[in-house]
Amino acid sequence: MLVEFQNFSKETLSQNRANLNLSDSENPGKFSANMGCNNVFGEAKFNSDRTVKFSALGSTMMYCDKAMNLESAFQKALPMMTNYKSTGLSLWFSIVQDHISMIITNSIAPACYNCPAYFKN
Repeated sequence: MLVEFQNFSKETLSQNRANLNLSDSENPGKFSANMGCNNVFGEAKFNSDRTVKFSALGSTMMYCDKAMNLESAFQKALPMMTNYKSTGLSLWFSIVQDHISMIITNSIAPACYNCPAYFKN
């Protein structure tokens, strides 16, 4: 569950069931996400120096009145997220130079199949 992203309220993120899934054991290196409307998917490469690269983004293309602002912002920001850190069951992504962050929390972090080994603890 996405719990913090740009200026979107926790209520909006919760109502939209905004999520980023890194735990697909059948497709390591892939991710899926949903911000309340379209399915977003692509590749995620985690490095041991705590950098990450999201690439090859794609999505379904439905129009959903209330979710489009969040979805558009997420798809624009995700490829620019270059750093990550883990704190318990939370995963933080950030763009250092712009001080933009995104926080995911749930049991996603321990199940991140394409993350470095130390991240899975």
